[in-house]
Amino acid sequence: MNYHCGKRPSPRMSWLEPELEAFGEMEIVSDDTRQKLLTISPSSINRLLKEEERKSSLKKRKSTKPGSLLKNQISVVPSRV
Repeated sequence: MNYHCGKRPSPRMSWLEPELEAFGEMEIVSDDTRQKLLTISPSSINRLLKEEERKSSLKKRKSTKPGSLLKNQISVVPSRV
């Protein structure tokens, strides 16, 4: 359960929800909310987790443009032939 995905928790929600409450990972919920948790589909979970997944995804590292930084650091002396 270490990553954002709706396919794994959805079918296991009947035993997962009480365990999460028992270990303090989730607040105690009302009966109405509990019923919704037990009937939610994997695709609905994925839609709800989309924003969290976007926040935690690794961003591509930006690299410098080729040569622009290096050209300013290296002095070029014309050779005399």
